[in-house]
Amino acid sequence: METGCGAYVTCRRRQGDRKWVMSVVSLEHNHKCNPEDVKLYKCFEPVCSSGKKQRQIDLNDGGSIAKKKAKTAVQNDGVGCEGRRLRIGKGDVEALLKFFAKMNGENAGFYWQAEFDEGNYLKNVFWADGMSRAAYKEFGDVVSFDTTYLLDKYDMPLVAFVGVNHHGQTILLGCGLVSSEDTETFVWLFTEWLMCMSGKSPKAIITDQAKAIQNAIEIVFPQTRHRWCLWNVMKKLPDEFGKHDRCLDITSDMKAAVYDTQSSDEFEQLWHWMLVEYGLQDNQWLKDLFEERSRWVPCFLKDTFWAGMSTQRNEGSNMFFDGYMNARSSIKQFAEQYEVVLRKKVEKEKLADDTSSQKTIPLVTTYPMEKQIQKRYTNSKFKEFQVELLAMLYCNFTKIEKTPTHMIYNIQEDLYIEDFRKKMTFYVTYNAEECDVHCTCQNFTFDGIQCRHALSVLCHNGVRKLPDNYILRWWQKDVIRAHTRVKVGFSCWTNDDATKRYHDLCTKFAELAALAANDETLYRDIVNWLDCKKKELQQTVIEAK
Repeated sequence: METGCGAYVTCRRRQGDRKWVMSVVSLEHNHKCNPEDVKLYKCFEPVCSSGKKQRQIDLNDGGSIAKKKAKTAVQNDGVGCEGRRLRIGKGDVEALLKFFAKMNGENAGFYWQAEFDEGNYLKNVFWADGMSRAAYKEFGDVVSFDTTYLLDKYDMPLVAFVGVNHHGQTILLGCGLVSSEDTETFVWLFTEWLMCMSGKSPKAIITDQAKAIQNAIEIVFPQTRHRWCLWNVMKKLPDEFGKHDRCLDITSDMKAAVYDTQSSDEFEQLWHWMLVEYGLQDNQWLKDLFEERSRWVPCFLKDTFWAGMSTQRNEGSNMFFDGYMNARSSIKQFAEQYEVVLRKKVEKEKLADDTSSQKTIPLVTTYPMEKQIQKRYTNSKFKEFQVELLAMLYCNFTKIEKTPTHMIYNIQEDLYIEDFRKKMTFYVTYNAEECDVHCTCQNFTFDGIQCRHALSVLCHNGVRKLPDNYILRWWQKDVIRAHTRVKVGFSCWTNDDATKRYHDLCTKFAELAALAANDETLYRDIVNWLDCKKKELQQTVIEAK
């Protein structure tokens, strides 16, 4: 270059698949860089022209797309297929573009991206509205990725990223329409979703058992804890053992191994006993499940927070779109109903917020910690806490061991399932000095609600209030959350004074950023001023409480 810049990229072609890969990248520039200026450089004209062509769609070719569509097939080996196209009918492309244009105009922060094949046919589409993006910042640690429901029931290739809010309600965190279910497709989709969410990967994700999804997660979210939907695993029991003469016994013992064991050793011992008892040592399905036991058996997963999302099926896209679609619904009709569905969800969340702030669930005990949680948690989560508090009635201390640093309690719980009584034993470790309590059931780590066994120990030791580290921000009702202030066309929040002030501030901050971004000194001054102002406001909020 004329500036003598030393930045360069070295590429080589792999021997196996003949694909080009970058082997050396040096980004040490001796001049200012602006990615937007690349289209102005003469050497990049062919690339830009090609990229522009890749985005062109013939809006009158809907019928042609439908005729030339490729059949979807799951690629368990993760190998992509050439020539896959989105299964869409006449008018669907126009409807999608109109839908995206409308959402862009009415919704702050709306994001969408599309992928095309070599023939300029639409392959995959992803989008997320501004409210979903803001909600992800608050509730994005645990995500369910659903690919099965609408494809099974409506034959529509819709995929959905969903989470749960502070009421335990399902919230949408992004949608996509995909042409196939192979690794390449899911890598593209996850990458777009990650970019949309500012590069923040979820801490935990729930999916079905598809190998292609697992491959893509390992590539795009290598640090994310991946869990299979337990419902999807257990629903296959009748298909696998329905013809076995001891089908009911196998089902009962497998459920006991899965749901009742508290440690990996306990699970493996009961699992191996079951294989021998029923002569199932050569059953390939069970062999495969055992190899992947850390992805679906609860006792292997309870060291991770799952926000009460016990199964991916319960939290999937069916929670959103049931009642708004039928077996003959087209993508065009889906786009028309999308805002209606989201509006209902927003209204449902607002109603739950109003109810939690105005209606008090009556106390059922005289324990001070119950009143404490009543004031802090949303009504739905407070009810869950009450269930655990009342269940202390069924917990009995049978043994106490003392060590120099803590106490270990052996607690037996009576479980009644209709007329069947079952006893289970749990171990609770308690450090009185730090008021730290841990139970082998790990319900608090898993669901975020302190368990009956730990509560029994705390109450037994005269602890009046739950320590702050056992009160999750996720379930609190007195937290101001940014997604409720995002301007979206379908929101019932958009007319209140707080929302107007929020958007006015966003506009002014954007103007300030534009003035300061090009000068390092101005930038540092503004950042320091904002940090100081943020601390002042946080202190004001604390004092107001």
